[in-house]
Amino acid sequence: MQIISPISKNSNVTIIKKFSASYLVSQWKQLFEVDVTSDFKSIDEVFLCECNESKIRFYFPLEIAGSDKLYKQLSEKYDWYYGEDKWEFDIGTEIVRKYSPNSLLEIGSGKGHFIKKVMSFVRDAMGIEFNQDALKYAEREKLPIQNQTFSQLIESSASYDFIVSFEVFEHVTDPLGFIESSLRLLNEKGRMLIAVPNRDSFIKYGEVLLDMPPHHMLSLNLDFFKYLTKRFNLELETLKYEPLATYHIDYYINLLREGFSSKVKSTTLGRVFSLFCRIYKIVLSFSFFRSLVKGQTILVVMRKK
Repeated sequence: MQIISPISKNSNVTIIKKFSASYLVSQWKQLFEVDVTSDFKSIDEVFLCECNESKIRFYFPLEIAGSDKLYKQLSEKYDWYYGEDKWEFDIGTEIVRKYSPNSLLEIGSGKGHFIKKVMSFVRDAMGIEFNQDALKYAEREKLPIQNQTFSQLIESSASYDFIVSFEVFEHVTDPLGFIESSLRLLNEKGRMLIAVPNRDSFIKYGEVLLDMPPHHMLSLNLDFFKYLTKRFNLELETLKYEPLATYHIDYYINLLREGFSSKVKSTTLGRVFSLFCRIYKIVLSFSFFRSLVKGQTILVVMRKK
């Protein structure tokens, strides 16, 4: 079995962890009441790998990426899935407003919550989206969101001052194609904003199913974006880390507990750590202390030189 990095396109890859497909299927059923059996096809094992050159982590084989059915199930069951109130939308809006671009493309617009925020001050703002339910919603709201591919946009000679994507890149199976196509659509001196889950945030303390196949196929951190700037001659202009969100406090504490209990079997130490967690949870109710903990998302802006 040869595993090729989807970014460097070579086999300089390290296997980090191995999962059985049956385990992942059962976890999705148990935690989210979602059946992902068909996404795994006849695959028995899934590997989490790291590209030693770019530091991107990816799940192999990539063809197990989730189908439209998965996203439909998640969006129908959970209101938060296409949520409107997101840290990255607020920060992204501030950044776009600061640079006042004439044109903007959002890749993976969902229900158009971000496009709606920037339409008032970006003359030519549009989004692309593949989810049919999200497209129908955008149409009802009269938002400029279309079902188009990179190839179609490139063929039409479209170009933009700003290209943004929020919690999209981690889902793709061709990250190199995503970056190269985005840069082809980006004007000279244009900017690309990408917001993704940060694998160096609190999610590193446990097994986060939403950050695993068939939902997420890539796992990213700052090292990967530094690699992109060098490879594609980009300037890293902005780096933002989301502070720990209030709705993630319980989850964060539970991850710490699970991680501790899996490594330390001492009952006495367990009681001490449990007390620490109770106190820590109270401390995290204050925004200052939450700001000291890296939350879920990392956001970068890279400028084309």
